[in-house]
Amino acid sequence: MKTMKNIVIKSIVFVGLLVTVLGTILDPLITSDPLTFAGVFMLVPFLPLYIILAAALGTAFIYSKNATLANVGYGLMAFGGAIGIAMLIWFDSFSLIVIPVGLIIMFVGALLKAILAIISFFGFEKAGSRQPSSSDIADALLKFKDLEKDGVLSEEEFAALKEKLIASDEKAKPTIDDLKKWKKLLDQNVITEEEFAELKKKLFAE
Repeated sequence: MKTMKNIVIKSIVFVGLLVTVLGTILDPLITSDPLTFAGVFMLVPFLPLYIILAAALGTAFIYSKNATLANVGYGLMAFGGAIGIAMLIWFDSFSLIVIPVGLIIMFVGALLKAILAIISFFGFEKAGSRQPSSSDIADALLKFKDLEKDGVLSEEEFAALKEKLIASDEKAKPTIDDLKKWKKLLDQNVITEEEFAELKKKLFAE
């Protein structure tokens, strides 16, 4: 569900980028005051180029796998949206229509992302919606192994619990740090060579 929401948000931003680019072609044609429109670009040379570059850069950032770059991209979207709103408010000064609409569409995408981040931060997600991570599963396996060593769990009970946990790892996204944890589990004979190989295979298949 979270992935689908991100796809929708990124699609909104991309549509906003297309509208912004289209606006640099249409705005000079549909403006009611070409002289005022031309005056804007005399005041700020290459304004359409600046707008397109900022919008394209912001869009590229949000598609980055780096979370920091993505946040910078959404920040650019918010800033661009503020400019778009200002352009519409002071229409007499700017005489732009399509460009600010495109910027505002991108701003809507950034706003939705911010709302989702706030909801997630304050824990308003549905109970049980969080999938266990590979790190969670590795920690649980280590605790179960300790219980087996202490005689609280039998060998068969531990094996059943381990099988269930590893099966739940199907939906978890492993990371390099997870791989380190699982290697420690292998060294301590908590998991087998085959189980470790399967996790490593899934990591590099991401």
